[in-house]
Amino acid sequence: MPALVLNRILNDCDIRAIFSLRKVCRDLHDFIDEAIPCIHLTYIQVEVRIHEICLILSNDQEIITIRYQHNDGNGCTVKFNDTNHLLDEENFIEIFAKDLSLILKHQSPKTVLEVFSFQCWDHEDWYERQRGQRSWDCLSVIDNDGAECLMKPLIEQIAEEIPEQRIAARALETYGIFPRHTKAILKLFRAGTLKTIKIYDPHRIRIENNEGYTSDEDYLLGLDEIYDLEQWKQADELTTRGFHVARGVPIDGFGGFSRGNVFIRDFSAEGIARLCEIFLQSPNFENFTVTMPLGPHSNFFVSQPSETWKAKLIKQFGEPSNFLKFSKSDDFMTKSSIGRENDNQKNLRNFIDDVIPAIQLTRIKIEVDAKTVCLTIANRQENIKSTYEKSTAKTLANDLELFIKFQKSDPLNIVKLEWRDTDFKLDGPLDDSAKEKMLEMECNERQSMMDPLVEALNEISAAPMMNVKILETVGVFPWEVKPLLKLCRPGTLSCIRLSSPHRSKFVTFDCSDDPEDYSVDLDEIQELEQWKQAEVLNILGFCVPPQVSVASYAHFLKGVVFVRKLTVEDIFYLSQTFVESPNFDFFTITIPRCKNYSELREVDWITELNKKFGAAAEISQDPDHSNIYDWVVRSPERALQLRYYTPNTFNFTVKEE
Repeated sequence: MPALVLNRILNDCDIRAIFSLRKVCRDLHDFIDEAIPCIHLTYIQVEVRIHEICLILSNDQEIITIRYQHNDGNGCTVKFNDTNHLLDEENFIEIFAKDLSLILKHQSPKTVLEVFSFQCWDHEDWYERQRGQRSWDCLSVIDNDGAECLMKPLIEQIAEEIPEQRIAARALETYGIFPRHTKAILKLFRAGTLKTIKIYDPHRIRIENNEGYTSDEDYLLGLDEIYDLEQWKQADELTTRGFHVARGVPIDGFGGFSRGNVFIRDFSAEGIARLCEIFLQSPNFENFTVTMPLGPHSNFFVSQPSETWKAKLIKQFGEPSNFLKFSKSDDFMTKSSIGRENDNQKNLRNFIDDVIPAIQLTRIKIEVDAKTVCLTIANRQENIKSTYEKSTAKTLANDLELFIKFQKSDPLNIVKLEWRDTDFKLDGPLDDSAKEKMLEMECNERQSMMDPLVEALNEISAAPMMNVKILETVGVFPWEVKPLLKLCRPGTLSCIRLSSPHRSKFVTFDCSDDPEDYSVDLDEIQELEQWKQAEVLNILGFCVPPQVSVASYAHFLKGVVFVRKLTVEDIFYLSQTFVESPNFDFFTITIPRCKNYSELREVDWITELNKKFGAAAEISQDPDHSNIYDWVVRSPERALQLRYYTPNTFNFTVKEE
């Protein structure tokens, strides 16, 4: 069969089909190993037992299980696709290691594993043994009978087949595996990509009283200098469970993590001070918990441990009122308001500003009306609203800057700025003079509130920038949103929504006598990096003026825009740009149908576009859609459909062929 045909077949195969095809014949086996068709796994789990290894693969749509078993006689058995494959004179560990290496080689470079889990499980009868005797009596049996005998040859074989830093995964979890073996596994992962390390229950025994081990010496383990690996140093989160880190491990080995939960055998007040010093200097630190054992052999605890440690901490830090506790359970308003409640304590507010406790906001909203400005901040559990009088815009800006500092690295979903009209009570219809007077009143009230706010936002420091996905405005002009847009981090901001800056109840966008009423200059916000790197644009309730080039919004992948004027050359330029964009989705441009707007009738769009594209438009056969005309623009990679809804709307979409 030709290579081209085989490649096309392999591109449509999942991992289950690819592995089955490799076993059809030697030629197909060699071709697949050479072609390396891509798979997209998100989860890999390895379960190790005596005489058996289980490999579990997942891509979020399906789960595939492969079992490698040692045969008592000779060779091994591989169970896959409900079929047993007997392999004479083969070692099940070697076959597993080769298959895992092949799977990782097939893994798409664009897909990062979410979790790689490596587990070593007990003998089934070990659970029975534990019922009749204390769990720690089994530790020596477990060590000698399983872990070392099985894990050492397995780790060595994997290291032969898989080069270091080959595996791209965000999290590594180990169960029943000692740190010395975890270190060898960790070397296989790509430093920087790996963000989470979890080491659970190396002894493979679930202790009923996890907070206070009866015999803590049995659960002491060294880290075997795992903290010297780049994979460890560049990770963000560490969790250990089921053992205590032995004395002698340098405390700095935990200082690089942003989040963590560990059990440590020896931890001094000086060690706490050292960790505080490291964490204070870390810009991304969030929370870290250290727990010490409470067993009878814990010689660093005395009869009144709380008083002893209180004395040690006071000696190290001073009286408790001079330091704060920030923990994951604190709500974000408690953290952010402590400084205001204690302004008389000079060092306290400075401490808060320097420490910058992390909070997890999802939404910020600023609402402005003729009398007040409201700032609403929200996380997934609650909304908190603060109101500021007309003369306190500077205070609001300072508070907003503080929340930006406190925000965790996870981006906000949305930041919204909204002007709310005064709710006028009308006794009856208004004539033109009354409308003009009302509009003037609105304008004066609006500017008296918006101008000080814009000025205050302009004074906010540009660093740190605000991580937010969506910026939305309602009733706000582009020059008023510009300072807020500058605070957003380019690249993180993906969507910009600008709606109805005129936002008046006395005129309507669709039937204004003059389109100039709704032409609003963008005030060069299209020159900002935040605009250039965003992907979605929605402009509603106003027209982009003619002096703004269509090139300023041709980079967006999705969008809806109203424009004051459009030419055939503009439509052709956008078509050529969108069809070359690999991730383009759709874009709609509309010229509003205002009462005195005759320019729509001055262009015979269908004739002119037929000339420009060199082909006649396809006319809808549906009599209910006779006002629709289509053109198809092609590039080597994709096709784009331009649809013209007469008389004033153009829609660009990717055409499936």
